[in-house]
Amino acid sequence: MNLKSAKTGKIGKAFVTERLSRSLSLGEVAAETLINIDYIKAIESGDYSIFPARMFAVKYFEKYANFLGINID
Repeated sequence: MNLKSAKTGKIGKAFVTERLSRSLSLGEVAAETLINIDYIKAIESGDYSIFPARMFAVKYFEKYANFLGINID
């Protein structure tokens, strides 16, 4: 997973679109998933540089994708 690329930005938009289609705020997602709101924003913007290590980015990405029911390789 690159720290920032056109692909990660496009994938991030899929998260935003799905979250908004469910009328969920960032705060609601953070409360239900126990993911830091800054990490959610990073995933949605496609900028993973906030994460301390790639492993954290991957695990939070997977957790958020599972929560929204998004299947992204």
